[in-house]
Amino acid sequence: IKKLLSSFSDRRWRTWEGGPGWMVSGVDPETGMPTRSGAQFKPDQPYLPKNAKPDTKPRKYLNSEGFDTSPLFLDTGDAGFWEFTRSRWQYPIVITEGAKKAGALLTLGMATVSIPGVWNAQKDCKFKPDLESFFVTGRQVYLAFDADVMQKSGVFFALDRLGRYLTAAGCVVSILDWYSDAEDAPKGID
Repeated sequence: IKKLLSSFSDRRWRTWEGGPGWMVSGVDPETGMPTRSGAQFKPDQPYLPKNAKPDTKPRKYLNSEGFDTSPLFLDTGDAGFWEFTRSRWQYPIVITEGAKKAGALLTLGMATVSIPGVWNAQKDCKFKPDLESFFVTGRQVYLAFDADVMQKSGVFFALDRLGRYLTAAGCVVSILDWYSDAEDAPKGID
């Protein structure tokens, strides 16, 4: 975990004192080889630096030092899975927030990419490089963001923008919705 977070350095996580948590990394979608790009660590207790300002929100997920926030392509056990999916527009893709949600859908046989936050499928008005070649004319793309899309305007705008970019690329976009006012309503697709 320390190597993933580069907490030995004088940078980002140097004040993280360690502790248990959950870590996941994925594979390069072109080669199927393991990569730290897109890797995430979820400490059991959300991370708040010692010198944080009083209104700082603790971080539930930490990403690898030296890597941009990237989509996470989980290892399916088949090194050619993501390249096969990429090369066949007939296979739908689900975009969701978080590795656990992507893993849940992958176990059902659905090609699912995790993005680390609703704004992280695109950068500078373009798709992230790992995603761009997946979004081709005719591909069905399901956006499976968390239910907070109706409560948080930022999440709604991110969903709207991603949907518009996908449509402009020729994809057929569907938004999966499970928003409910009920207290026991599901948060996400998992």
